[in-house]
Amino acid sequence: MVNACAREVEVTRVKTWKGGNKLWIAHKEDVRPDDYMTNTVAITGTRATTRYGEAATRSIVSGLSGSDVTIITGGSLGVEAAALEAAIDHGLRTVVVLPHGLDNLYPRLNIPLFNEVVRHGGIVISQVPYGAKPERANCLNRTKLIAHLSDVVVVVESVPRSASSAMFQEAQELGIPCGAVPCGIFDGNFGTLDLIRQGATLIRDGEDVLKMME
Repeated sequence: MVNACAREVEVTRVKTWKGGNKLWIAHKEDVRPDDYMTNTVAITGTRATTRYGEAATRSIVSGLSGSDVTIITGGSLGVEAAALEAAIDHGLRTVVVLPHGLDNLYPRLNIPLFNEVVRHGGIVISQVPYGAKPERANCLNRTKLIAHLSDVVVVVESVPRSASSAMFQEAQELGIPCGAVPCGIFDGNFGTLDLIRQGATLIRDGEDVLKMME
């Protein structure tokens, strides 16, 4: 990862997580990781996002411009990549949580984006050491870790029983406010309608997200 130092550090925010609070983090030398663990907004959703989902993601992040928030994602294609790109464009703090070692970046298509995150002062986190691969168990733990790092979770587009749904469930168990962007009833990514029915706040814009954080 370009212009980054990678080290194992203790992150106070996750001291109660069963996975432990020692995480591998890549960042610029003048960045303090704990400074990024306040006012955290997790944005997640399907990899196979639609034009609507990508536009909604970018609009919501744009609406957070100028606020003191950190955008945190799992670094996947689709919704999460769009959230990171928009956050960088609008000067927001960014955090990426990966399910594999920092020497084994995946998806390959997002490696330039991960480099941009670090270049613009963001941080890239992994809960597993160098050499670890994105195995199913690591991906599940990554989803849970993001929930533990977040003050608010927002799901833009999803399908039922997806990683996004798992993050929503984990956040609910932790008492973390959750929001979801509505979709059409005939859309394939209709999972957010289920989440709203389960109690997620309906999200239309960045202002709705900020209200959830009050």
